[in-house]
Amino acid sequence: MKSKRLNLELKPEAHARLIRLQEEGNLSSIADVIRRALALSEMINDHVKNGGSVILRDRDNKEKEVMFF
Repeated sequence: MKSKRLNLELKPEAHARLIRLQEEGNLSSIADVIRRALALSEMINDHVKNGGSVILRDRDNKEKEVMFF
């Protein structure tokens, strides 16, 4: 499949978030951040669509269900 080029206009805060995720994830590009976010989003959507739930657990073992609409 041929790649598609996108041109995005982002507020500075959103761009800073992408850069932070790139650095924290040790990713080579912002495109890698977006690819990872898409993969995670698809995985969560499929899981929730099939009746699953997403639960986050902190280091104190407190759990919080994350709701997706």
